[in-house]
Amino acid sequence: MKIEEIKKVVQTINSSNIYELLKENNLNVVYSDILNKRKLDATLFENIILIKSNLTPEYEQFILYHELGHFLLHFQSEERYSFYLSKYKNRIENEANIFSFLCLTRDMDLTNTNIIELSVQLGIPSKIASKIYEYMLLSL
Repeated sequence: MKIEEIKKVVQTINSSNIYELLKENNLNVVYSDILNKRKLDATLFENIILIKSNLTPEYEQFILYHELGHFLLHFQSEERYSFYLSKYKNRIENEANIFSFLCLTRDMDLTNTNIIELSVQLGIPSKIASKIYEYMLLSL
């Protein structure tokens, strides 16, 4: 999926409150202490986002937008499959990360902005921030 397609979906969002957006899309957040011991920060299962209960508020917001991105960009109700087992895992994860970043920065002018630095300021881990930057760079 091209970044322009992701931007079009982001432009359809009418709120900057992730919890309102999740409610509008009938997605429920369930906090899990069990996930706190796992590598996975969150997962989308039908209309439930299972998320670690010990994330910082900034990173939680990024993750919730990321999962909303999976829902809006990738979810097909007739299909049941794990994004993590998909042969398109890297592409799908990058698209959800870009979606999340664009939602978090939708009211910002990104001209002459250090994308990695801004991402880290928004609570995004530097490894993911670097991938966001690379994806955006490749999309130019």
